[in-house]
Amino acid sequence: MFGSEGRGWTLLRPAFKPLVIYLLAALFWSLFGLLAPTTPLHYKEYSLPVLAIEIGGHLSFGVLAGVFTFDPVLVLVCTGESLLIDADHLPSALNFPVLPRLAHSVFFALFTGVLICYALRREKRPDFRLLLVTIGGVFSHLSYDVLAGNGQFPILSPFYLASFSFPYFSWILFEVGACLANLGVAMRLRQ
Repeated sequence: MFGSEGRGWTLLRPAFKPLVIYLLAALFWSLFGLLAPTTPLHYKEYSLPVLAIEIGGHLSFGVLAGVFTFDPVLVLVCTGESLLIDADHLPSALNFPVLPRLAHSVFFALFTGVLICYALRREKRPDFRLLLVTIGGVFSHLSYDVLAGNGQFPILSPFYLASFSFPYFSWILFEVGACLANLGVAMRLRQ
């Protein structure tokens, strides 16, 4: 009885390490906000009903993008990353004078993707599928943020800390980009 239940978790265990690395990277990346101290902002996301909708939205967009990998572990990684990127809100929520949302950046996606690839390399070769999944996770997160929010984030942090505004319909482009990145993973898996 316990053997079959344990097997399900064993299949998902490979998703744990990339998600921990990603979470720590998002928290670390938010420290760049100390370069531009600001009055802490308290977002509406911290109320329970809105937080539940926010989590559900990011999870669904992450699953939608991740499903194109056709790999349950990578679906979980993409979904987790699309949710865990909001760890960069934590320092601001704790009243540290940091600019929030700095992990909402293409440089964060690239840095974290490469970091995960090299940290979890197999046979001394980086697994670049994880780079594409990370890019897909970040893009799916940005997609939902544009759809449900104001579409403003510092997309070029830490090099340029000002926020860019994205038009409402750009959420479609972000989600399509996330799906295409993960489709690239599926194509690489077939080779």
